[in-house]
Order: sequence, then C-alpha cells, then structure tokens
Amino acid sequence: EGTVSLEAGLHPIVVTFFEKSGGQVLEVYWKNTAHGVVARQRIPDAVLQVEATDSIPAVEEPQEPVAADTTEILKRYQINITKQGAVSGLDAWFDITLDNVSESHTFENITDTEGNVSDLSITAYNGMSGSTILGVADNQTGLAGGIYPDNVLRYAAYTTGKGALQIQNLDPSKLYNVRVLGGRSGSGERVTQYTIDGSAKTLQCMNNNSQVQVFEAISPNANKKLDIEFQQGGNTWAYINAIVIEEVGVKVGRVSAQETKKSGNDEEHATILGEVETQQIDKISVYPNPFQDKLTIDLDGVDYRSANVSVMDQYGQTVYQTTTDVSIADSGQLNIDFMNQVTRSGVYIVRVELDNKTTKMFRLLAE
Repeated sequence: EGTVSLEAGLHPIVVTFFEKSGGQVLEVYWKNTAHGVVARQRIPDAVLQVEATDSIPAVEEPQEPVAADTTEILKRYQINITKQGAVSGLDAWFDITLDNVSESHTFENITDTEGNVSDLSITAYNGMSGSTILGVADNQTGLAGGIYPDNVLRYAAYTTGKGALQIQNLDPSKLYNVRVLGGRSGSGERVTQYTIDGSAKTLQCMNNNSQVQVFEAISPNANKKLDIEFQQGGNTWAYINAIVIEEVGVKVGRVSAQETKKSGNDEEHATILGEVETQQIDKISVYPNPFQDKLTIDLDGVDYRSANVSVMDQYGQTVYQTTTDVSIADSGQLNIDFMNQVTRSGVYIVRVELDNKTTKMFRLLAE
C-alpha cells in the first residue's frame, strides 16, 4: 500500500504485471478519506477508467520463404451478440441472435469490417454438445461509453453452465487472434471463464465495458473450425457480448521443399507444399508452453532423416542450435536442456527444419 496526495481531476496510473496462463483478475483498491472512504475498498467504475494493453514486444520473425506476421491484421470480423428484433444497425458488426436457439443454429456468410461477405459461419448450441445458452440479457444503457459501440455492449448471452459457439470455414493456413468481451450491468461478482483452443482465461463481467480477453495466434483445427466456450467462473452466471476475430497471417513457419527450374545460368525456385508434407509437419509439436530451461520436441511418426533445431529470442538472436538424427531420438522425442542459455523471460521462436527442406516454427513463452 502507498499514500499519495492528488488534486481533483483524472490522473494516469500504470499497473504492470505478468500473467502466466490466464485466470487471474487485477483489481485496484483505495482509501479516500476526502470522500469518506476510510476502509480499503475497490475503486468504483464511476471514477476509474481502465485501458488494458498487452506489453509483450513484437517478435521479429526469422527470414523464411513463408513466415507469419502476427502484427499485421489481414481481415477483421466483429460479431455482435443480440436478440431477435434488436438489430445493431452497425455496418462493421455482424449480428447474431442467441435468445431463441433450439439445439443449434448457424449464422452463415459473416461479413468482415469492410463489408465483404465471407465463407465464415458461426454456430450456437443450446441443449446439445453440453451447451445451454439460456437467453440474452439487456443491459440497456448500463454499459454505455465503453470500448465497443453502445449497441454492442447492450446485449449479452448468458448461461448458468456452459455455452458453446463454433466458428467454421476458417483458413487452416492462417493464424487468428480472438478477442472476447462479456459485460453485465448491476452489482456483485460475475466472473466468466472463456476457453479457446484449450486455453482458458477469466474476466470479471460485472459492469465491464472495457476489458477483453485476447487469445493470440490461434490455429483452426483440421476441419477448419474453432470452438469458443464460456462458463461461470465460480459465480451463478456467465456472459458474452462480442467476439472479434482477426486474421493475422500465414501459419507460422510452414516452408516446403523446393522445386528447381533452370533457365540458362539462372535458377528459379518455386515453393511447393504437397498433401503428404503437410501431414508430416502437422505431426511436429513442441511443449511445454510456457517453458523454463527445458523443452521437448515431439517428432514421433515423422518420416524424416534429420532435424535441425534452433531457438531465437525476440530480438532475433540464436540462443540454441542442434542437429539430430530423427531415427535415434528417444521414442521420437528430442529433449532440449538449455543449461541457462535462455536467460530472460519473453517470447522465443523455435525452428524445426527437417531434411534441410521442410520447416515449422513455434512461438513460445519463457518464464
């Protein structure tokens, strides 16, 4: 705790913290004797304006024929959850009505923020797949003035168990960022847990109009789908108001064998990725994430003779490199002990190159 004297008005306060894997809530408390607050209590939303940012520095990707730039947003889809008869009227938002879903309902041809019609669709489940979306709550003007338009913040689908949504027809060669906002006007605690691609994060939804949970660099499954779940995080109700999907680039590190064509003394290289190669590199996995001083690269079932593995930090410096024969790796696994070579926390790129021609890269976080 600390004490500071402030003049009347707004004052910027920066709180910096590291969250390992989600599930935590940051709340700010005060004692304000000038206004009769003599006991420590949470700062009311009426006087506290919150803006959350991700301070992880951008990663400079290694120079490869195919690489992902997850800082460049190629397309953005903004999905507004509402109820029947309550159209938002916002050109940049795609409305879905979840107040009367029976078993399942699919909303097709989601438009992006530029108004372009896509093949993307979203299916909501109620009474099947373990999902119960009970209805849509009306916040009226209780959440107005937030980071999204008032018509988006107004309505929230809710459940007392688990609600399930599925995004379909995503491009499997791309990565996606997904932002989720849940908000409900009123009093009390309304912590909601959101799960995407096996990663779970929580959000305090009560009177929330500015906080979102962000899931970065998500890859669709083999069926071009992405599952989104929301459920109560220890309270009675769970909410979801808006989903923003950002297409951010080519799937990290998919570089194939090269076909060489000769024209005179010049060589032209064309990159080819066949179905067999795709199946092979999809078998490669790296874990754990986050990691400390040890990593496991799983090459089980991969039909290649040698693997060149390198690890680069967020500044492009190679901190580890080795070459191994896949056939002698224990049970198809390559275990790496960095022996204190990874000296600082942050984002690292693990590059696995097979037979000097096919490469897959992974973005991991070091603690």
